[in-house]
Amino acid sequence: HKYRLPPSILGVPMTSWHVGEITRLLVTVRIRLRRHPSKGNPQTEMLSMGCRIAVLLHELTHLRVMRHDFSFACLLRDLFLESTRRGLFDPGTLTNEYPSTWPWENAIFKSGGKLTDAELSDLY
Repeated sequence: HKYRLPPSILGVPMTSWHVGEITRLLVTVRIRLRRHPSKGNPQTEMLSMGCRIAVLLHELTHLRVMRHDFSFACLLRDLFLESTRRGLFDPGTLTNEYPSTWPWENAIFKSGGKLTDAELSDLY
C-alpha cells in the first residue's frame, strides 16, 4: 500500500488525479518555530532548521491524513523524499533536537525519505 502524492502537491495541476468522493474538512495547523521557554529563550532562539522542516512536513501530512497510520507514514516519506530531491532537505547535515517517538518517523528523517514500502512497513 503506497500513498501517492496528488500532482497538485508537486506543482502540477490536479486534472489527472481522481480520488472519487472527497470529504472536505477545515483543518488548522499550528507550528512552533521558536524554542519552548523551558528549553531556551523563545524571543531569540529558533528550533533547528531540521526540526522545523520535520515539523512542517509532519503537519502538512495531516492535511491529507489525520491519523498516524501507514498511509500517513507513506505520505510523510514521500514528502521528505521530494524535499530531499529538490534540495530543500539534506539528511546528512540537518538534525532534529526533538526526534519523534516513532521509529518509522525517525528513519524517514534520517534517510531523507529513501525507504521502500517494505522497509517502512517493517518499522511501522
